[in-house]
Amino acid sequence: MIKDKKISILGYVSTTNEYGEVEKQQQYLLKDVWAYVRQLSAKEAYERAQIQSEAEILFTVNFNEALKDKSLIDYEIKFRGNTYQITGIDYYEFGKRDVKIYAKPKGNNHN
Repeated sequence: MIKDKKISILGYVSTTNEYGEVEKQQQYLLKDVWAYVRQLSAKEAYERAQIQSEAEILFTVNFNEALKDKSLIDYEIKFRGNTYQITGIDYYEFGKRDVKIYAKPKGNNHN
């Protein structure tokens, strides 16, 4: 598996506006990383749906200290101009190996 696609993992912070409504604002780039990117097979997508974790895309990245101890579910991925909501993380047996990030496209994508 060749990790030859550059992705950006974006961190967000929640703020409250003057009306007391919670808003989500992009705050920072957590990390640019190289990834292997593919669409999930129908079987994989079905399995993700069974655990109520909808996903269409799988990003596989090398373990990185910047990703350690992060709740990546609160982050998003930018890839080829599109934004993806992270729906699940699989740290390979909690070791320092590959990290599988499951995601689905956000509504603002232009594909």
